[in-house]
Amino acid sequence: MRSAFIKASLDQGVLVTLNGDVFAARDLIKKHNQKTDAFTVSHADWLGFVDSRGIQLQYKSNMPHTLSTEFGVSQLKQLTI
Repeated sequence: MRSAFIKASLDQGVLVTLNGDVFAARDLIKKHNQKTDAFTVSHADWLGFVDSRGIQLQYKSNMPHTLSTEFGVSQLKQLTI
């Protein structure tokens, strides 16, 4: 089961599970700081869910992960605040 999830999640970037649902991390927005459903999806939908069989991915992200992402940190020499 684990290898099936790994194969399905390749090139999906960072995946997040919240309340039994699987999302692409880049699509999540925090909407509330105290509720258990504090996150919402910006412009997409969930990619799958978690059940007794494990993680079930139903869809692929429409914005696949790429090495040319605008958020790359490979050129940074140090992190600053």
